[in-house]
Amino acid sequence: MKNYLYILAVLTCTTACSGDSSEGSSNPVDPITGVKVQIETEIVTRSSATAKKVYANGDEMNVWAKTYGATTADDIVKNIKAVFNGGTWTLTPDVYLEASKVKNAFIYASYPYAADNSNTANNINIDVTKQTDILYSGSYVPVTVNTYTAKLKMKHALSLATFNIVKDGYSGEGRLQKLTLYGDSIYTKGVMKVDKGKVSGLEKGEVSSVFDKTITTSGWEQDLPRMWVIPLPFNTKATKAYLKTVIDGKEYVSMVPEVEMKIGYQYVFHLVLTRNGLEFIPDQTTSIALEEEADQMQPLNGHGILKLTHEGIGSFLSLYLLGDNVFGTVKWGDESQETYTDGLSHEYATTSQHPIMYETWNSIGFELRNLKDVKIIDISQYE
Repeated sequence: MKNYLYILAVLTCTTACSGDSSEGSSNPVDPITGVKVQIETEIVTRSSATAKKVYANGDEMNVWAKTYGATTADDIVKNIKAVFNGGTWTLTPDVYLEASKVKNAFIYASYPYAADNSNTANNINIDVTKQTDILYSGSYVPVTVNTYTAKLKMKHALSLATFNIVKDGYSGEGRLQKLTLYGDSIYTKGVMKVDKGKVSGLEKGEVSSVFDKTITTSGWEQDLPRMWVIPLPFNTKATKAYLKTVIDGKEYVSMVPEVEMKIGYQYVFHLVLTRNGLEFIPDQTTSIALEEEADQMQPLNGHGILKLTHEGIGSFLSLYLLGDNVFGTVKWGDESQETYTDGLSHEYATTSQHPIMYETWNSIGFELRNLKDVKIIDISQYE
């Protein structure tokens, strides 16, 4: 069920000040004959504890009261801060409506509050390194002297990258300690338009979170590790992104499978941990609205290990794995490894022996397109 929180913020006015001050001001309406704008808020979510469900004492929001229904319209009152305490919102400064003067207002809001966002509803600064759920009100909510309660439905502006890991043949404890996303699709800072919730990335970087969870052979069904990310332009169909994972003190790097994120969604990535490494399961990536929470790992099929011994210098064209939704890891025998993709090649700097290992799932066969400098083919662990 959705968690609804309705909060009444009663506005009082003690002085009638000019509406032109950038430091916060009351609109020039008689507090005796005018009516006070009221606000009710609903956070639209049924998701995990990571996504915000209810407000807590001390929570703050930016609020904008516009003269007409556009984020570019003039402010009736500038620099409004809403503070939640004891079940009510207090807005400073106040907003009044009066039939003979200010008849209408168009209300927007965003959470959490930031002083540098007070002057604009179109370029709200976002910093996902803080790993804070960003909420926005969406399209304006009109209020009048007769219907002066703005019912704001607060929605999630970011996406949740969620990870479920299963171990298969891994003999360690499997303690997940840290996740880090980086690459051309990963932005740490951006700007948001409060009416659309659209966050556009401005600055690339790494997004990290620390964890303390034990990986099992069946994966997790609740309380999955996750990170808030800027959804635009998170598109690994066009650019690359990588997940750096620390498990039992060891670091693994895996390429994120193809995904194009949308705002207000969580994307559940499934990975498998073996004694040879950590790899995404591409065909098990799912996207669900932030109302959802539970997850369940699907069984893995067609696990196999292929080994080649290469002895040569220069470029080596990888073998081709047959099957649907084939995925896996290639260890090149020179201390480098990467996610398997069709057409993969590797450059060797020396003519020494290179023990190449393919760990794969869903493969039903393979084709070796280049036998040059291949000395040994071992299929004893490929079934």
